[in-house]
Amino acid sequence: MADKRWMLIHGSEDGEPISWLNEANLADLLDNPANWGVVNFADPAGLPSDTNYWPDKVGVLIRYEVVIPVPAGIYKLPEEN
Repeated sequence: MADKRWMLIHGSEDGEPISWLNEANLADLLDNPANWGVVNFADPAGLPSDTNYWPDKVGVLIRYEVVIPVPAGIYKLPEEN
């Protein structure tokens, strides 16, 4: 079984560019992005790989999936539901 969640990546002077989001955080980000230091969202393909060089107040919202492989002689991905 896979668990799908959200994260925000944005330039960060404190060296922590990733914010892990729960449902309440995601709703607040979408309603009030400026509270999270974001004015515009961008495609990460158009940004430098180092967040220290990203334009100010630009963020990337990413949906990710956590997958825990299951043993089957060797490890394999779980079945999709």
